[in-house]
Amino acid sequence: MQWSSKHESLLCGWSMFLVMLVLLASSSCVERQPMVEEGNPVRVGSLEKRLAAARALWASQRITTYTYRIESSCYCHPRQLRATVHVIDGQVAFVADVRGDGIPMEPVINGKPLTFHTVEELFDSIERADYRFRTAGFDRVLGFPVSFSFGDISIDAGVMYRILFLKPAETQ
Repeated sequence: MQWSSKHESLLCGWSMFLVMLVLLASSSCVERQPMVEEGNPVRVGSLEKRLAAARALWASQRITTYTYRIESSCYCHPRQLRATVHVIDGQVAFVADVRGDGIPMEPVINGKPLTFHTVEELFDSIERADYRFRTAGFDRVLGFPVSFSFGDISIDAGVMYRILFLKPAETQ
């Protein structure tokens, strides 16, 4: 078969495409983006700015008594944990309907009680987490965190959390 300049152009084009594809693939393996901002946020600025805005929005609501359902996922035991947290006057009063991998359980793992937090404490945890390996999204109306993660899930070294619902107490 005789090679024409048309064939050489096609071959050159495909070669360039393959080189670019290999470079793109190898560069994504070398350095991962440390902060993927997700959830249901108003996407403005950095996570720190969104965290501050969400915290201020939550504080402006003056909600001190509420119930929320939280879900955590990790490559640990249990893989998925769900619980309903009841906060009264800014303090965790009690936790109900705790389920590990869908099975009802006591809020204890390996003999240690599980710790559940108020929304303010969740904000503090997000703020203190290593900025390279944290993500967060915030509710647009009330400001509470709707999703957040700590650590690097991709290497089995992190935990993801979601607030499935938050219901402020009825005011009299």
